[in-house]
Amino acid sequence: SACVAPNGSDVAVGYAEGFIDIYVGILDLARSYVSSPDDNRSLLANVIIRSVHWHAHAVASLAFLGSASGGSGSAQGSGGAGGGSSTATSLNLLSGAEEAVLATWSLDRGISRPVHTLPRLAKGGIINIVANPYVPSNVDIAVYCTDNSLRLINGYNYSTKWRIQGLAEAPAEPAKSALVVSPPLACPGT
Repeated sequence: SACVAPNGSDVAVGYAEGFIDIYVGILDLARSYVSSPDDNRSLLANVIIRSVHWHAHAVASLAFLGSASGGSGSAQGSGGAGGGSSTATSLNLLSGAEEAVLATWSLDRGISRPVHTLPRLAKGGIINIVANPYVPSNVDIAVYCTDNSLRLINGYNYSTKWRIQGLAEAPAEPAKSALVVSPPLACPGT
């Protein structure tokens, strides 16, 4: 799994061993490398890589939650990264895996362990995490799991706002909506 930070420069990558690497400033370096290809420098030699590990299984999904401000280097911290930049709001990385635990990493604090974990989200693992890091007032986190459940979680206190269980793919016909309620609802007057 991989995702780009709201600063447009950092990239987080999750691996099968449960590790997560945050490549600080890699997209800015790649842009400068592409604009000056004659330069004999190695792109990866100049990238700060911050590694964190908590998941026992493959990281299935990553999402950033927090401020889009702060510029390059907002993911700096311990792990060889020199002093991180401070922002008015924090930049958090959310991660999920087969153990069905939503882990929150506070990247601007430089902590190499999750600052919060939300356990037992489902009977199966986490498939996808979606958060909107560009709207500071919207800190809702959508989490989809292998037991076909979808949860909306408050990003401030990690309470579940709502949960839908039993989502299933419906065969899409061109003239019909792909959203199907099972069992079908009876409509008055039909």
